[in-house]
Amino acid sequence: MIGANAPAALASRPIRIVLCDEVDRYPASAGTEGDPVNLARKRTITYRSRKRIGFFSTPTIKGKSRIERAWKRSDQRRYYMPCPHCGHSHVFKWENISIIDDDPMTAKLSCPSCGGLIEDFHKPAMLEAGEWVKENPESRLPGFHINELYSPWRSFADVATDFYAAKGNPQEEKTWWNTSMGEPFEESGELADADELAKRRENYDADTLPSGALTVTFGADVQKDRIEIEFVAWGAGEESWGIEPIVLDGNPAEQEIRTQLEDDLAKIHEAVKTSNVNEVQERVMDAIVQAEKNADKSFQQLEIANAQADEVVDPHVEKILRSRWTALITGAVVLGSFILGLIVGTNI
Repeated sequence: MIGANAPAALASRPIRIVLCDEVDRYPASAGTEGDPVNLARKRTITYRSRKRIGFFSTPTIKGKSRIERAWKRSDQRRYYMPCPHCGHSHVFKWENISIIDDDPMTAKLSCPSCGGLIEDFHKPAMLEAGEWVKENPESRLPGFHINELYSPWRSFADVATDFYAAKGNPQEEKTWWNTSMGEPFEESGELADADELAKRRENYDADTLPSGALTVTFGADVQKDRIEIEFVAWGAGEESWGIEPIVLDGNPAEQEIRTQLEDDLAKIHEAVKTSNVNEVQERVMDAIVQAEKNADKSFQQLEIANAQADEVVDPHVEKILRSRWTALITGAVVLGSFILGLIVGTNI
């Protein structure tokens, strides 16, 4: 018995039977020697067909779990048991647990075939009548999966109670899914909604810039045998459109590929000149004019506020009023300057 962080022990002698427990908790590398699982597996080469290697673990993070990767390569055996009501053979899954009004004490398992409710007292007979079924029979590697719902020492209510206790806390939810369900936990993040993204699709090509484009930039990645270019159109609010990716094959030091690059740049420049950018600029100028009108109105309101402050407001409140109106006017001026800067950048 050796630790996964002891490279010398892992590589010290041939081993016929290797049992790796809780492999998802192993370090990524045993010292500087690399993956401890692979180091242990190498110790069995001497025994060829007589070797036995076993991995055991509760999973951790989806996509990063060692035991998950091993499970996917295996024949994926799950324990199927017949429903006491209809005889349909199925596995116990959390998605089939039925709970009334979020009360874990009402937890029962619903048969996915007939909908009949399976209670804890049904489990002993079902476990006795069950069998392991390969869900990936093409693999020659045996793999087994089972979760806490099968346990004769844990009721459905016990498992449900733990679920509600962990709900809302990502770390506790991770522990529950890993240890109770034996499933890797999928870390959540801000994911874009596929339907919303689909609605924002636009049809355009490199010769006709999309509506709202104010300027076009390009970046070039120079390699030994090619230049990779991407043209991007930019609009207000940092909205961007990928216009065209181009790969110029050849030696960047040769004149031919440089000439080709200049031709592609000229093509995009002509598209900018003939596109609807001018139309967009006109709308931006209208917005600037409106901002100036709002600023004039704000100045007038400021003068009225100052007069009222002199009459009925003490000096402290007057200072607050002046600072707030000044901030409002400054914001309007900055907005106009920003939009004007976009137009100047486009014309350049």
